[in-house]
Amino acid sequence: MLASRRRKRGMTNRKVFQLIVFAILLLGSIANAYEPSWDGNHPESKSEAWTWMGHLQEFDGTRLGPNGVGFIYYYTRNDQGQMGSMNFRSSSLTETVNGVGQSYKTSTLYAAQYDNAELRARRGRLDLTFTAGDIADFVRAEAMSAADTKELHSTMKLFPGLAIAPGFTPKKVVFNASEEDGTEMKLRFYTIWPVLAPKDGLMRFLGQADTYSFSEPMLVTVGTYKGKRVAGLSFLDRQWAKQFFGVNIYTGLGDLVKYAHALKFSHAWSAFHVFNERTKEWSFFHLWHQWERNDNVADKLTEYSGLLYMKNGTESGVIDSSDYTWKGDGYVWAQGKEVLLDYPLGRYGFFPSRATYSSPKLGFSGQIVATPHLQNLNQPIPFYEGYASGVGTWNGDRVRIQGRLESSRLLFRTQDYKEMLKTLESTKEPEWRQPELQAWLKANQRDNPANWLGHPLAVLASMFKGLDLKLAIFGDILSDDQVEQDPRDPEVVIYR
Repeated sequence: MLASRRRKRGMTNRKVFQLIVFAILLLGSIANAYEPSWDGNHPESKSEAWTWMGHLQEFDGTRLGPNGVGFIYYYTRNDQGQMGSMNFRSSSLTETVNGVGQSYKTSTLYAAQYDNAELRARRGRLDLTFTAGDIADFVRAEAMSAADTKELHSTMKLFPGLAIAPGFTPKKVVFNASEEDGTEMKLRFYTIWPVLAPKDGLMRFLGQADTYSFSEPMLVTVGTYKGKRVAGLSFLDRQWAKQFFGVNIYTGLGDLVKYAHALKFSHAWSAFHVFNERTKEWSFFHLWHQWERNDNVADKLTEYSGLLYMKNGTESGVIDSSDYTWKGDGYVWAQGKEVLLDYPLGRYGFFPSRATYSSPKLGFSGQIVATPHLQNLNQPIPFYEGYASGVGTWNGDRVRIQGRLESSRLLFRTQDYKEMLKTLESTKEPEWRQPELQAWLKANQRDNPANWLGHPLAVLASMFKGLDLKLAIFGDILSDDQVEQDPRDPEVVIYR
């Protein structure tokens, strides 16, 4: 009897020890290297970005309606040294019916294009303002009140199964933004899960090793859009880096060649909420998949490619790129100004607008589709970014997916044409066949500049008609490098 009790006590002690170890590992995987000061400005960095994204639906206080909006608001500053600075805000608003995008509009406001425009950012905590013309956006952290707590809990009831992470204290952010056509969005973000970040907060962005990144994966959101009450789920994507996000491409041939090398990188960067219809569990996926691409050679994954996920705010992890797949299996096509509004050079763009994700290790498989198909932010770095939704399975359970799809395809090689042709010709769905795109692809397999011009200048030739990039593209969005402290508040830095 005594031996039996000792064995049981030993087993109990081992279980307690295992639980303690599991809890430490779990907390470590969730907490990562995040510090609250990361929410604020980092004046020592050359580039910094705050991006809020989500999907909201009209509601009457008790239930959600069919009409809604998928949104992206992207605030960034870039210090390019002797070339000056590029500070801007991009927005994308996709109006939806039953979760499917019906129409969208984008806007990019460059501080250099407006008198007295500026981006203000506070050190240590989130307090951000952007002014340009009649636009006066602000985003700031505020203390939670009793009324806020009541609003949070009543809004969470709209999303069965959604819960605050155990031991987590919710946070509040006030977000007000407007558009030049008078559209206004006034929201309150309530953070209910811990942050999700790579180890030490570090990631590699287009070959840069010093970029920091984290996400706030679950923001319960409530407010107004165009004066109507809305509610939904959102998330924050956050980066800053010691080096400028990109390279100077307009000071000479040498820099153009450097830019050509940068174009060899293509990426898929997606983030989305996942809802399990059976268990009512909520999850968040953050995927960064980056390739270095060369003619006649298979794509090479960069060092930082992976999938971070958080489930119920209590379980998080990283899936290595070798344990999941990302495949673009639907393409959109446009020419000239329809591709990127800032590039009226008649260039062509191909962007996956439908993608399949699969991870046998995680037991997850899903497909997301951007609607409408052609969406893009008119920014100086050309890429596709649009509201997307879809369905999939997770360990046999059906899941619904909602978030964004971002990707770039900057270098077109002979095998790229063949790959896209194969995809287009094999599809059985009329909206993806696009015969005009197939005809263009077949013609350009023969006329691809890579066939007659040496690499890497072939990259530039395939993207631009001329090399007068500074005047054609960047002349009106670069400002003199003006950075100063607010004389009334030394913790606030002003970027013009």
